[in-house]
Amino acid sequence: MRYSWLALGGLLMLGAAPAPGQQQPQQQPASPLLNPNDRLDALLMQWEAKMKAVTSLSARVVRQDEDKTFRTRRIFEGVAKYKKPNLALLHLRMKDRPEIFEKLVCTDSFIYHYNLDTREIRIYETNPKGGQVGDDSFLSFLFEIKATEAKRRYDISFYKNPDQNVHETDKYYYFLKIMPRLDMDRADFQGAYLALNRTTMLPRTLVLIDPKNNQVQWDIPVIESGAEVDRSEFTKPELPAGWQFRKMPSTPDARTQKGDAPPPRVVRPKP
Repeated sequence: MRYSWLALGGLLMLGAAPAPGQQQPQQQPASPLLNPNDRLDALLMQWEAKMKAVTSLSARVVRQDEDKTFRTRRIFEGVAKYKKPNLALLHLRMKDRPEIFEKLVCTDSFIYHYNLDTREIRIYETNPKGGQVGDDSFLSFLFEIKATEAKRRYDISFYKNPDQNVHETDKYYYFLKIMPRLDMDRADFQGAYLALNRTTMLPRTLVLIDPKNNQVQWDIPVIESGAEVDRSEFTKPELPAGWQFRKMPSTPDARTQKGDAPPPRVVRPKP
């Protein structure tokens, strides 16, 4: 289920800092200097400036999950919505099997995660102070990008993909290869490939390769910045018939003792 949670990070980029009590796995590298005359640095700086103006988003999304071990591929389709600073919604259904779905709602104070297997809506408490999206995860930098931080934590380069006949000088998109530098990021992914719209600097396609070499590909055929987003969509959901709410422990130790997997780092709240 870990990469289904990356759904939110992959599209809404709400990654947050580690949960209370969690320690950084390694020393942080020093922040690099940016050179406006360098092509990549200039792109990162432009990207950061564009994203500062984003206040809301609405997107139509398609996600393909490929499991190398079991040689399976599943396709989910749906919508993602975001409203600054920390409201988000993701709702996907499996193609050809709409009874199988994934849904996640982020309010000011809680994350509500629908677990279809147990018919539970699991509740995770977010930062009690609210009003602040974290910057700890890889995926957070897509919409909350800080150019210096992105360069410090990730090895970013332009690339071309011969299989798809796309090049780093494509007319419509920048194509970036992103490799993690830190252990905590390598625990989430070993590599990522991003097609970024040259005009809006919004993602069109994102491919994530997990530590087991499985692949998750996000296609975003429609994404609207500044969309009219109803705040009422980011509230505590109504409980479906036969379901129950379940409040999840807030500390790593409590989750371990009860056998509950913690929410992935990409959506954990700041302490």
